[in-house]
Amino acid sequence: MSFVSRFPKLFNESLPLFAGFDDEVANFLLSYDNLFNSIMCSRVFLNFKNNDIDQFYKLYKTSYAKELTFYLRYIVIELAWGGWTMTRPVHELLWGYDDPFITKLKHQPVLMGGDPSVNAFININDINKTKESIMSRWGRQKQRTGKNNVNDVGVQVSIADLDYTTYERHYFDGNESRIDYANPWYKEVKYAGGNAGHNAPGLTKDSIVSIYIPSLFRGGSGTSPGFEEIDYYGLKTHRYELPESLFANVSKNPENRVYDLYKWDGVFVNLTSPTSLPAFITNKHNLYLQKEAFDLFKLYTNTSKKAEVVPIPIDRSYLDIEPNSGIALYI
Repeated sequence: MSFVSRFPKLFNESLPLFAGFDDEVANFLLSYDNLFNSIMCSRVFLNFKNNDIDQFYKLYKTSYAKELTFYLRYIVIELAWGGWTMTRPVHELLWGYDDPFITKLKHQPVLMGGDPSVNAFININDINKTKESIMSRWGRQKQRTGKNNVNDVGVQVSIADLDYTTYERHYFDGNESRIDYANPWYKEVKYAGGNAGHNAPGLTKDSIVSIYIPSLFRGGSGTSPGFEEIDYYGLKTHRYELPESLFANVSKNPENRVYDLYKWDGVFVNLTSPTSLPAFITNKHNLYLQKEAFDLFKLYTNTSKKAEVVPIPIDRSYLDIEPNSGIALYI
């Protein structure tokens, strides 16, 4: 009896069959010296990526590099994660939820790959923080009111008593879970700009609006190059766009080196360091994203997957601000 036939629920019709992949090889691989060992699993992908078939056979006693790699990928995505996507009610997307996979990882014994320091609570939107939660989790946050200089309205001064960008780092030191504040970038980036919602009053078409987004660990300056005036039910606003230089890789904009934007054009921030995930932020619908990266995604208008989304210029990043008050009506 082949390994595939013994465990049919692990496979579907689109996966390749392991011709010649017998029980002897399966029993060899299904051990703590091989596929139950996280380091060995990582080496499976590395050997496959480097096309090192000789080393692959030496380690795993099989030359079916592609099949074994796809098998592990399938196990992680379909069985551990439950697929590429998940459906959540609106209140969980707004206020957060406990992720089942990360929760399991958090409570898994350390010797079996668990990490009690991870935060299983997923918060896509910023939670409305109370004074107590701010003091306990973030320390004091300071922003300028504009009392002495009206152009400083809402400008971020510090978070957790630090005047440069940090993120809340959770880690396990081998004895207990710890939390501290770490710099996500290769050098300190001072806070500059406000939260975009409330800006300096009296803006003109020549004004430069500086913002800082704590959840993205980065800020930027919006300008009004073409100067568009947008009407919101009779209320006139000025449109300030984030310039393309903020989305350029280091070959086009060396200043973005600090944000680890080495690879693709069209990325605003690389979140790999603060989130420990291959995550990055782009314009809406990946507008202006480099073709090599753009082709990795398929965006559809609805769940029927019949019509793909085509980015258009209106998908760029901008703020529509009522100039007299400095209040943003659209971000």
